[in-house]
Amino acid sequence: MQSHNANLERGRACLLCRRRKQRCDAVKPVCGPCTRSKGPINCVYCPSRRELLEQRINELESHIDQIQLTHQDRTPKCSTSGHPTWSRSKSLRSHAPSSWGHVYKPGGTLELPLITSYVNQHNSLYPAFPRRLEKWGLGDIGEHKEIPSNIRTRLISLFIQFRGRHPFEFNVARLLYSLDLPPSHPDALHPVLVNAILLNGCLYAEDGFRQYEPLFANRIRRHLQQSLAYVEGLFDSVRALALFGCYLYSKNRVVEGHYYISSAMSLAITCGLNTIKSLDLDTQPMNNMLKPAKDLVELGDRINTFWMLFSMDRIGTLFDGGVSRGPADEEISTIWPSPSEYYEDNCVLLQEHGSVRSLYDLESQSMAYIGDNPIALRAKSYALLDRASKLFAQFK
Repeated sequence: MQSHNANLERGRACLLCRRRKQRCDAVKPVCGPCTRSKGPINCVYCPSRRELLEQRINELESHIDQIQLTHQDRTPKCSTSGHPTWSRSKSLRSHAPSSWGHVYKPGGTLELPLITSYVNQHNSLYPAFPRRLEKWGLGDIGEHKEIPSNIRTRLISLFIQFRGRHPFEFNVARLLYSLDLPPSHPDALHPVLVNAILLNGCLYAEDGFRQYEPLFANRIRRHLQQSLAYVEGLFDSVRALALFGCYLYSKNRVVEGHYYISSAMSLAITCGLNTIKSLDLDTQPMNNMLKPAKDLVELGDRINTFWMLFSMDRIGTLFDGGVSRGPADEEISTIWPSPSEYYEDNCVLLQEHGSVRSLYDLESQSMAYIGDNPIALRAKSYALLDRASKLFAQFK
């Protein structure tokens, strides 16, 4: 039997070996020294830090559920005009938007009367008490029923407003244009991504919306199965899986979040998002899973989505101790990402392009940081952090 004494991490020994101040091989359920000792076997291990954190998370979630149940039947406080009284949320004070003027739709202007007029009307963002569900029409939402337009608009606007809280970089105007299309239109978003957006919007909505998060989560799973079964809307499925992972991370459900981020990365690799070598639309890699991008904006969304997944996959493994699903650095040829507006106004064509392999090429280091943008620097920092952690683990 191979001994693990030399590589045993601190705190992994059983309690009896600690008390006796003897070496422990940490074999479970009974370690070697306890097996060889005389008398009754009392080999007990302390729970790991991860187990303690998961137990604490379960306790907090249970406590939150109890608080929500106690306040479920409370009546919202309304003013004489019939509107609820409003007050700013402490965690959102500094995030009031200035203006929303996205113009994309060909042949016309895409109007977005979402946040600006809403905030100006009430002079704040969130109600001190949630509105009655009847006010929003939430009580009639079922598994297969269509979301009322006012609910849909509210949650989409919140998702767009607070998109800076996750690394999901996308072209806002293109996304809103796709959301505005009828479901039968070929450029319309797949329902799996629509429900992922609505689910993340619930994170910043009034408390009355929170109980419908399981509904949107179930719809994501159902539409994801349809997308994979019929091989349709796969890029939307990649983004939906990533957003679902972000949602779970925000709920401190780290293991589940990493699972969905890894699933998104696996699907992204299948779709060839890790092999976008150029911005030339005529030289895109051949892939039967995705149609070629129609323009730079669509191609930029694919590039940025891959690097968002790369960042979350690599950095997630450092925190939850999981295994990275992303491809090895040698298998990545996708060029570095850029802000979405760079693709829209063609400024991206003026950028110096390279990929993660060129980051470690000493001959190209002199040009590595010329014209770098914040999105690319973030991806490079995660790549370097991941490489440094692997080197540390190799030589410690």
